[in-house]
Order: sequence, then structure tokens, then C-alpha cells
Amino acid sequence: MNRSITMRVFVLMGFSFVLSAFAGESKVDEDVQESLCQLVKEDNDTRMIGYLNTSDIRLYNNYREIYCKAEVGFSGGSLLKTADHFGAQRVFDKLVQNIKVDDIFWEHPVNNNIRNTKIMAYKK
Repeated sequence: MNRSITMRVFVLMGFSFVLSAFAGESKVDEDVQESLCQLVKEDNDTRMIGYLNTSDIRLYNNYREIYCKAEVGFSGGSLLKTADHFGAQRVFDKLVQNIKVDDIFWEHPVNNNIRNTKIMAYKK
């Protein structure tokens, strides 16, 4: 009896370890990231949502894994930073509606910056 319970515990621990190892891998390919960043720069919210759906990417779960590369005049950053920098208001609105509140806090820690206030007020 004890042997059976011990074996089940070890199997369960091994299974959870394997699942946690896979959970740490990035699910967003670099080409997909570049395409998303380009759609954000173009302020094309409809195509961005369609591209996310066809690529089977959920912003709610994968937002922090997407990074836009630096270019002239832009130091690089997340999709929200990219949308804010390039004035992509429609995409900015979609992003704020589709990501976790924790991701907004991660993106813009609360301080005296007026942009942080704008983002936080929008989410409420």
C-alpha cells in the first residue's frame, strides 16, 4: 500500500516538473514578433487581431514574450510601448483591453509619470 502511494507521488511530481519545464519556453516566434510589431506601427488593429488568431497567440497569456526591436528614434520595447511611441491609438486600445492588469503594472510601474496614469485610468 505504501509503495503504491509513494510511486504515485513520484510520478505526479515528475509529471508536474515536466509541465513546468515546458511552460517556461517562449511560444512566440521571432518572425511573429516582428510581424506583430509592424502591424502595431501601422495602427492596424483588425489585421493584428486576425494575425494573432491565425498564429494561435493569446495576448492575455503571452504579452510579456513579445518584444519589438529598437530602431532609429525608438529604443525598443513591448507592444504597448511601440503603440504609444508610434501613436497607434486603435492598437493601443485593443492591447489594453486584451492583456492582464498585471502586465500593465509590469509595463508601467506606478509612479508620478503621467503616461502611467493615462494607462491605468483607461483600464478601469
